[in-house]
Amino acid sequence: MHPEFKKSLERGEIEPAILPDGTPFVRDEITYYQATQGGINMYMGRFHSFSDVLRKHDALKISSELMDTAQATKADLLKQALLVMQTNPGQAQDCIREVLTIEDRINQRREFGLDVNQVYEISSIWYFSEEEDPAVIDKKTNKRKIESWMEFPELYGFFLRTLVGSFVPLSALVDKDILEYIQNLNLLEQLDLSRIALQYRTAGLKSGTNLLIASRLETLNAYENLIDLLSRNTTSILTHGSETEPKKEVTTP
Repeated sequence: MHPEFKKSLERGEIEPAILPDGTPFVRDEITYYQATQGGINMYMGRFHSFSDVLRKHDALKISSELMDTAQATKADLLKQALLVMQTNPGQAQDCIREVLTIEDRINQRREFGLDVNQVYEISSIWYFSEEEDPAVIDKKTNKRKIESWMEFPELYGFFLRTLVGSFVPLSALVDKDILEYIQNLNLLEQLDLSRIALQYRTAGLKSGTNLLIASRLETLNAYENLIDLLSRNTTSILTHGSETEPKKEVTTP
């Protein structure tokens, strides 16, 4: 147990999160907590991170992970284009085309403005385990939580109905056509990043950028499996999201 978590629990500032069926929010033997009084006692660090996620999704319409990966990739591609412009103009043009493709994909997401990822990003800040400091947000920890939660599709409905539905258009995020469109955007991004990663030498990608791309591809793959399950069960997302269902085996279709 994190020492700051223990202090907060003893002061009554946090409490176990409860699923709609009255059972504790427990997955993979990890119990999740939340700030008391409906979030009023949320520490400022966590509150600001929560607000930042909402603001970024409202203003940019894309996740921080997508933005960080895209920015780093574009920067490397443009630097490589400048480096080889005189000696290999064809390669420079290829790099610039990839940058334009990335921009097109981002604009498509911004115009659409919805993403399942938003639901999990918000929830990963709101709910935390005893191994976390309630006042501090750790991106790697939140990523691990999200990856774990995506193995339980029933949690999507729980997040929407108990928390996230207050901040995002709930009905849209359970619509089959919208989920399939999000999945298509994810697939296009997967193809783009995979293609660029295979050409990492000629693209001039730095090791840090390669790691960002690899991490983003893992995220996209996980969401592909999740959205496939959700799109085939849209009628039960909200009606059965509170039930404690057995863990489902997620496989790539």
